[in-house]
Amino acid sequence: MFDKLFKRPYYVRRHMRAPLLEERIKYLECTISSGMVFTTITSTAQYLLRVVEFLQLKDDNKVITLEEIETAADKWARYKSNNPAKNGVFSMSSKITFSKFAKMRFIHDTSQWLDMVGCLENTSKSSIPFEVYLDQYIDYMRHEQGLSENTIRTRISALTDFF
Repeated sequence: MFDKLFKRPYYVRRHMRAPLLEERIKYLECTISSGMVFTTITSTAQYLLRVVEFLQLKDDNKVITLEEIETAADKWARYKSNNPAKNGVFSMSSKITFSKFAKMRFIHDTSQWLDMVGCLENTSKSSIPFEVYLDQYIDYMRHEQGLSENTIRTRISALTDFF
């Protein structure tokens, strides 16, 4: 799969050698089947590598809490992560500021992925205000507008944060 996403052998090897290979591939296959565009899929693959690095995940499938994900997202947002780190070490001199959207995307992708592979701590879903209206809006986007499930999830995520 990674040889189709990335042209350079270094990046293919990097993805193939990182922990939780099967779990990452499974998640990426789900994103492909949901209609996600190619550039978003490659970006998601990169996010998953960052998740593995910043949560220090191994192949043992430990359970991760939402708080741990948020802490990793904060740490990730403070460091430049666009380029591979030298020898796997992130330098303090590579600090930059990321947008809130980027941090929220890290949290969203991480939560979705870990939940799918059964590594996210099960927390009770709290009721959100205007949930009835959100359900109606989801139906409208799905049936009237014909939007993809990925687009619907993205819009609902933003609205849920707003509410």
